[in-house]
Amino acid sequence: MAVRKAVKKKAEKKPSKKAGKQKPPLTLPAYGLAEEILAGAQTNVTEGEAGGYQQELQDLIQQAVGGESQAPDAGPQLHLVTFNLDTEEYGVDIESVQEIIRVGQITPVPNAAEVIEGVINLRGRVIPVINLRRKLNLADGTLTKNSRIMIVESVTKVLGMLVDAVSQVLWLPVASVETPPEEVERSKAYVRGIGKLDSRLIMLMDLESVLAKDSSSSG
Repeated sequence: MAVRKAVKKKAEKKPSKKAGKQKPPLTLPAYGLAEEILAGAQTNVTEGEAGGYQQELQDLIQQAVGGESQAPDAGPQLHLVTFNLDTEEYGVDIESVQEIIRVGQITPVPNAAEVIEGVINLRGRVIPVINLRRKLNLADGTLTKNSRIMIVESVTKVLGMLVDAVSQVLWLPVASVETPPEEVERSKAYVRGIGKLDSRLIMLMDLESVLAKDSSSSG
C-alpha cells in the first residue's frame, strides 16, 4: 500500500498537458553573440512570438553595453554602436554590426595588405580582421582586456574590425551631425560625419569606404 501511495503522490506532481506553454527567457552570452540567441529562442516558438523575442534581444544587447532601449522623441535619430580608437570615439550603424567578440587567436595571412591583421575562425567561418588603427594611419596599440573584434557586414562581405574598446549603444539626433571640415581631408574618406552629443564628438564611420578595398585584398 505504501508503494502505491508514493506512486500516486508522484503522479500528482506531473504538470498537466493542457497547461499553457511558458516562453523561456533569453540570456545574453558573455561573448556578445546576437544571432544565435534569437535563432535558439525561435526554435520552439510560433511566428507571432518571434517579434517579441526580437525586441527582447535588442534590449539585452543595449543593457550589456549601457545604451538606451528606445529612441527619444527628438526628430530623426541614428542608432549607433560606438567604439574607441586611440583617444577618439567612432560610431557605426547598429544594423551593420552582427556581433562583438573578445580578441582570441588571429592567424596572420602571408602577402595580405598591411591593414589586415589576419583571419579568425568564427564557428567554422573564416573571417578577415582589419586593424583599424593601421587603416586610419594611427600608431599600433597594445591589446588589452577591453580590446574587441566587431563583426560587421558590408554590401557583399562580412569582416572583423579590431578596436580598442566598444563603449555603448546610443541614439544620436541627425540634426547634431555635421560634415567633417576640409582640414581633415584624409579622415573624410572614412568618416561621413561628426556627431555632437553633450561634450562628446563621435566620428560616424563610413563602413563601405573602410571595408571596400580590404575585402578584396584579403582574398
